[in-house]
Amino acid sequence: MVIELVTAGAVGYFVYWAVQRGRSPALPTVRRIRTTPRFTVATVPEVTQARLVGIARALDEKSIEAPLTGRPCLCYVAQMVVTEPNVDTQPDTYELNREVQGVRFELVDDSGAAIIDPEAADAALAMTKVPECDRTTTFRDRYKFGGRGVLTFYEGILEPHQRIAVAGFGLREGSRLTMRSSPHLPLVITNVSKLAR
Repeated sequence: MVIELVTAGAVGYFVYWAVQRGRSPALPTVRRIRTTPRFTVATVPEVTQARLVGIARALDEKSIEAPLTGRPCLCYVAQMVVTEPNVDTQPDTYELNREVQGVRFELVDDSGAAIIDPEAADAALAMTKVPECDRTTTFRDRYKFGGRGVLTFYEGILEPHQRIAVAGFGLREGSRLTMRSSPHLPLVITNVSKLAR
């Protein structure tokens, strides 16, 4: 499993802008998924950047609990967004942090199954706003937010049996294909319907 913390900044603001304007992934992620050559599980060449589309399936029935809603899933993204007052302009809104975590799972297509390793992955999941509750308070306190401004929480999860797309490096270990990040390019995982087709 992996935890990724992205602090506030220009990239965080752009991701938040994308989330607010339709709950969509940021444009570089969309471009990467669309431009990576598509293969089937059976045809991915060794050590090649490839895109696969298929159905997510739990590996050995493993799952993880999403922090803001408690839903079981294979992978999640949890975001905390802050809106601060600005006396001269519109309020400043930016992503305070972004947590990504997942377990290894399978992607299944008509030709076979590949293991998806989410370590260091960029998960571009369909996001929903989460009302404040005990879980959002715990999440906020974990990152010791003590500033001014209004917090908004978002969460996206990947569930078994959802149609997904992944883009990353394929590595064959024996007859089994594993999709993972490279040292310089993260694996991208998405369940956004317009990208997973």
